[in-house]
Amino acid sequence: MSRWSGTIEERFWARVDKNGPMADLALGRCWVWLGPKDADGYGRHGGRLAHRFASGTMAPELDHLCRNRACVRPSHLEAVDHAENIRRGDFSSNGSWHRVKTHCPHGHEYTPENTRVYRGKRNCRACNAARLVARRAYDGPAQDQH
Repeated sequence: MSRWSGTIEERFWARVDKNGPMADLALGRCWVWLGPKDADGYGRHGGRLAHRFASGTMAPELDHLCRNRACVRPSHLEAVDHAENIRRGDFSSNGSWHRVKTHCPHGHEYTPENTRVYRGKRNCRACNAARLVARRAYDGPAQDQH
């Protein structure tokens, strides 16, 4: 079947890989959407979110129990209200994700000795020291000598 023939349901399921990664033993494998995705990684189909299309529900919000935004397996989706979806979320909107990080972006561990808290944010002392060394070594842009 070409991607343009068949019903909207047939076209939808033709873009699903039912042998996706294993979410966990209780949930089983994810059914991964292979079609277009939005900037946040959610599948899109016919102007709708692919996981909403797969679930067939009109629930206000769906939580991906598997944490895989491209997953459309109905058993991996749970209807929840907005507040619960935010609580279960990836922490990006409320900053709590940063509180559970154990290492800085350059791989240094956040230990009491290596961490400075400034204006409510953790700063890596090792990275700060490296920045200072690089700044002191920098002579500025080369000057033309006439």
